[in-house]
Amino acid sequence: MYGLRVEIGARSVDVTAGVLPAGLNATFGRLLGGDGWIIGTDFFRDRTIEIDYAGQRFVELSRDRRHLD
Repeated sequence: MYGLRVEIGARSVDVTAGVLPAGLNATFGRLLGGDGWIIGTDFFRDRTIEIDYAGQRFVELSRDRRHLD
């Protein structure tokens, strides 16, 4: 496991990252492609997120409308 600070949209977030086991990596690799990321539930804690399917983005509604493309 690795501790990282990442930027998603205008927000910096401390996250714990790791590498999936081979079996899960093979499954998700088909869905996400070679450089796919999975955002865990800890990112969404204490936030209100709207999914804009037409715009293919997340919009954070927690404080002000921030686009997380």
